[in-house]
Amino acid sequence: MATLNITTGITLLAVEPGIILTRAIATFLHHQTRRFLFLSLRNARCLARQWTGERGLLLLPDELLTEVVTQLEWQDILHVRQTCQRLNFASRSLFVWRSIVERASPELLWLECPISTYSSNDLEFLFLRRKRAEVGYKMVSKGLAPRRQVIPLSLKDIAGPAHLVRGGRWLLLATYHGAIVYYDLEAESPVSRALTPEHEEGALISIAVDMDSTSPTLRFNLAVSRNFSIGRGDLRGVVEVWQVGLVLDGNNLGVGLHAERLASFDQEPPGRCRRISLLGEQIAMTIFYMSHSEVYTVCVAWRSVPGPDYPKRILHPSIEAMCLLHPDVLLSIQTDGIKLTSCLSLPEVTTVPRGSGYILQTWPFLTTLPFDSFFPSDLSARFLFPDSCRFLVCANHQVLAVVIRSQANGTYHIETFKVLDVPESLYDVQICVSGDFLTFWPQDGDVHLQQFSWEKNDATSFPAAKFTASPYYEPCFQLFDIISGRLLIPDAEGLALHDFTRFYSYLTSV
Repeated sequence: MATLNITTGITLLAVEPGIILTRAIATFLHHQTRRFLFLSLRNARCLARQWTGERGLLLLPDELLTEVVTQLEWQDILHVRQTCQRLNFASRSLFVWRSIVERASPELLWLECPISTYSSNDLEFLFLRRKRAEVGYKMVSKGLAPRRQVIPLSLKDIAGPAHLVRGGRWLLLATYHGAIVYYDLEAESPVSRALTPEHEEGALISIAVDMDSTSPTLRFNLAVSRNFSIGRGDLRGVVEVWQVGLVLDGNNLGVGLHAERLASFDQEPPGRCRRISLLGEQIAMTIFYMSHSEVYTVCVAWRSVPGPDYPKRILHPSIEAMCLLHPDVLLSIQTDGIKLTSCLSLPEVTTVPRGSGYILQTWPFLTTLPFDSFFPSDLSARFLFPDSCRFLVCANHQVLAVVIRSQANGTYHIETFKVLDVPESLYDVQICVSGDFLTFWPQDGDVHLQQFSWEKNDATSFPAAKFTASPYYEPCFQLFDIISGRLLIPDAEGLALHDFTRFYSYLTSV
């Protein structure tokens, strides 16, 4: 059997197409004929060896040859397509790449449209881009730099944190003029496009995104809190909820985003919204109530706000960070520990009571994990696992994994373990998590990229890579998406886009 040598860019591989195809044909014959001919796997392998001769395999019709190729792993498909024209044609079949993509985990590949709308080339590109990114993450630890592209924009025009929508294509930014704009990062030269209209200049903006997993195309709800001055140091706040979806072309593929406003109401109490979380029909906001000089966390059912003095549920104890775990469950990070609270068990009020006594008496914890002198600086978005919901929190010069599991009796169990230590010289650290990678940005420091494990006592990771960032901007953010391999960091030139799929060309030409 002739040996085919393929240079991959990292090492020289020796591939024997006959061995690969024998395994694929045997698997295919065994699965397809056992219901009718009851072929044993051993007999199927013998028959497959006869078909992998110089002419035997090529006697198969195109449909059957394509079926055989679907039994291969993606690396083998790239190898055998270089043996002859018929295998090359079969390896580029839409049926083959649909099969490959459908077998992939949703955490590894994200499609913003139904798979039926993509061509074979589209699916192959998206799948191999994810594989190139995996190689890229490893190359960074060896001192190699990914491709860097600058999106020109003035950071003075940014009014709040940004959001990189899952899949890494759409970047959302809040502007100084109160609008939400978006960038298509797959465009050759990304440009700003309006998503929501402009409002008052100089507004302080917070945003939160809730992905709609039931929609066949990309769709999510976007919560926007705008705080603007009304004189004498007082702030007025307005909260809006928008439904954002894809603008489709004639082939039903996404070419842009559009937004429809679902709700709008005054923020109560007025003040600076420090953090906002959106999940289902519930919004949670941590607000610094300036006239009371106190911090409140307010939970609102946004679809049922009737007008002024609407019902709300208020948590008064100072919360450093929070996130909705479920429309009825709020995760809060406080100086004395991590706590879960049932939102619906709180009494509804229409005005904000001053002072902590009344509210403290109605603080119903579902469960608490106490700490001494716990000082968190940031909390990641939530990540859903088959058996749990997980977060990362940066506190006390450590990054901790927070694992929350629901019990059969309706209660919750909280567990934490250390992911990595943060040097004491680094402070006020912000974190961004995607998959099993995190980026953390300390004030006046570089952005670090680190692989970690969600499992306890599993310390396997690649050394942290550093990326130069400009002096700490306010507002500041770093955005990372593991699927597309994109890392965005503000710098003096604008927004630096680091592409981890652009290291080697060994997968770009296939």
